[in-house]
This record gives sequence, C-alpha cells and structure tokens, in this order.
Amino acid sequence: NYMWTHPDVIVIVSGGQGDDEPMTEGQAMYDELVALGLPAENIWIEDKATSTRENISFALDLIEGKTGSRPDTLGVVSSEYHLFRASLIAESCGVEFVGIPANTSRLSQYINHMMREVAGIWQHLILGG
Repeated sequence: NYMWTHPDVIVIVSGGQGDDEPMTEGQAMYDELVALGLPAENIWIEDKATSTRENISFALDLIEGKTGSRPDTLGVVSSEYHLFRASLIAESCGVEFVGIPANTSRLSQYINHMMREVAGIWQHLILGG
C-alpha cells in the first residue's frame, strides 16, 4: 500500500451524507482506513461534498486551510472509470491531476457506472460541470 511506503503522505477522505446513509462518506472511509491500520493523524476528513467537483474543490480548500497554501498537484483515488472526468474537474480547479485507479470487481457494476460516467463527461464538457 502506498501509505506504508510513504508514511508522511496525507489522505483526504471526502464525501457528505445522503438522506439514506447513517454517516458521511468521509467518516466511513476514515473509519475503514483507520481499521486497516493507517495512522489517523494522516487522514483528514472533508464531510460536506455531494459531487466530484465539490470533492476536489473542498479537498483543495481543506489543504489550503491546514497548510496555508494550495497544492499544484492532487492525487485522486477513484474508480478507474471515473478518473477521466475527475481529471477534467481537477484541471478546471487549477491543479495538475494524478489519477490512482481503484478497480471495480464486478463487471456488471463497471458497465453500469461507465455508462453513467459517459453522461457525466458530456455534462462537464457542455455545461462545465
């Protein structure tokens, strides 16, 4: 795992809470990473985002708030089908994007989400968003 070979890296887990969710996505990811043995002090929680644009924008704001400066490069871990759109959004937020794919294990889920992702890419390209 990248975290064990790079112990000083900071991870930002990002995501708000849907109406049908018992906790924020950020908190759920934090809890899972800590349970896996990652150091809690290296994991920052952003718990308001409701979209990829907000995930990236709010993460950049959190970094700037904690460090005093905005990064030039942002590494993003996401599903492999989602990285292209995330790269477009990161670029529009003014940062260089490094995509780190998390593979989807079920083919049916991959196909379903890839089709949705194509619509999201078109929306971004046409509406900026």
